Amino acid sequence: MIHKIDNNIPEIEAQLRQRVNTALSRHAKVMVVRYDLRFPDNQPYFDHSRYLSSFLNKLRHKLKHKGYDPIDFWVREQNYSLNPHYHCLLLLNGHKVQSLYGIFPVIESLWASIIGDSNPGLVEHCRQCTDWQINLNGCRLTRNNEQLYRQCLDWLEYMAKEYSKGNAPPHIREYGGSRISGAAARQSCSPFSFQEKI
Repeated sequence: MIHKIDNNIPEIEAQLRQRVNTALSRHAKVMVVRYDLRFPDNQPYFDHSRYLSSFLNKLRHKLKHKGYDPIDFWVREQNYSLNPHYHCLLLLNGHKVQSLYGIFPVIESLWASIIGDSNPGLVEHCRQCTDWQINLNGCRLTRNNEQLYRQCLDWLEYMAKEYSKGNAPPHIREYGGSRISGAAARQSCSPFSFQEKI
């Protein structure tokens, strides 16, 4: 059962949908990966966005080099904790990536090197969804499975919740991700009208 979240931020929902649709416009199969990035609880970090940017740039470089064609999106959240945390989405060419198991070691080692801490739990595997088609952090979308597409978007809505957002310091972005060109955005409206493309 996928639990819908009330009081979502429409702009974030639209950005998530646009990225999923863009990935499906590029590839008939898309691997969807969800994970969270955290800082150690007992140590204050400063300029958090710099750590995130460094991590994402290195991750994109590694995945592009492998031909995985990554598209990413993230949201920043902080409530009462010393540091913020980030909910992250990663979309990959599902023809090249058959499993999630090779992706998480890359994410974990990169984040550990960026923040200088390799303790477990700083990369959280998002396994809270109990739908049988979406398990162990993600799923493999195809253009001919509209039901799974809609279940996946419902699952990703958690990233758009208002709770824990809206309290970032001035000039600090609360969400962002891969830049989607105007042409790609225009082609990302209807994921079930694409011609088969690998």
